[in-house]
Amino acid sequence: MRSYYGLTRRGHLLLEEGRRRIYHPPRHERWDGAWFLISYSIPENRRQLRDRLRLKLLWLGCGPVTNGLWLSPHDVRSEVREIAHSLRLLRHLEVFRAEHLGFSDTERLVRQCWDLETLDRRYGSFIARWRPQLERCRQGRLPRGRAIRPPLSGLSPEDCFVRRFELTHQYRAFPLEDPYLPARLLPRDWKGDEAAKLFEQYHAALADPADGFLRQVCDAGDDARDGPTALAAGGRA
Repeated sequence: MRSYYGLTRRGHLLLEEGRRRIYHPPRHERWDGAWFLISYSIPENRRQLRDRLRLKLLWLGCGPVTNGLWLSPHDVRSEVREIAHSLRLLRHLEVFRAEHLGFSDTERLVRQCWDLETLDRRYGSFIARWRPQLERCRQGRLPRGRAIRPPLSGLSPEDCFVRRFELTHQYRAFPLEDPYLPARLLPRDWKGDEAAKLFEQYHAALADPADGFLRQVCDAGDDARDGPTALAAGGRA
């Protein structure tokens, strides 16, 4: 007798949303200079919902101006409505489209809402760790752009699987913190784009051997599990 587990519809949606955020973030969207403001006032006896709302606004890339006022350069109306509906907070939220007229400049406003300096340093650390490994990986690439075999550094398919897991595990923290601001709002020499390109290239380079190792493990598991059962069934027949 076997047991099977599956995801609920909500679980599938969460995984799909996370996958899009990691592999296809809203990068380099055009910006017309308008801001979307999210204002909320939630009673203290519902503060747990307030905390959940804040986490979801962070995931959307919104930044806090004050405790109850957040903003984003992206049109997040539909996403905020969905979040408010799921948390049953619709009557506690308002969304506005606004123009910033003063009194601080835009650069200062961005610094107030998002800690891009710290995030940029973390992107730099990510690049410093994984760039040399990608370069070694490229040296072991097969001709005609084919997927790599174990690179010159001696990585086996199992090593590629572990390396890809570590790479993704480290990179997946960035979408939770990166608001993916339009280029006009980013600091000079922003490392986010370089880190994203590095992640995509190294992830693709490791994909074939890593997937091959995973298939091998799964097939071996199926053989080990189904073999005795099949033999026993044959004997009874």
